Amino acid sequence: MSTAADMATYVKALVGGGLLNEQMQKIRLDSIQPTDPANPTAAGYGLGIARFGPLIGHDGQIPGFMTFMGMDPNTDLRIVIGTNLATVPSGEGSALTLLKGILPVFYGAGSVPAGNPAAVPGATGGAPPATTPAGGATATTGTGG
Repeated sequence: MSTAADMATYVKALVGGGLLNEQMQKIRLDSIQPTDPANPTAAGYGLGIARFGPLIGHDGQIPGFMTFMGMDPNTDLRIVIGTNLATVPSGEGSALTLLKGILPVFYGAGSVPAGNPAAVPGATGGAPPATTPAGGATATTGTGG
């Protein structure tokens, strides 16, 4: 089990270095490709790492929960979101929906890229709707860790 603070520490190592040697870290970061090749500013995914706007990190799901953790490597801003696994009416995961609402607070209007960082490159559409009822969510931001 990880806390939001644990995830903020982990995403700093995932993005800023410390998990891999410099050469492998560069390969990993360079592997990020737009999920929509026709839109190079769309969300992107690479070797176990995602880009969503200025943030690099990853999302994940386990039975009952969905998370997103991302870090802006230029400012050290880290955003960690944990929700239940419910989707919103569009079929998108609740953690990603919350992230899209948070990004303009830090980066201004128009800062939310198109796409889903967890989508298969070239695929269209959102995740299939879940049957779990909506519930509580937690969000943590910060530069500490």
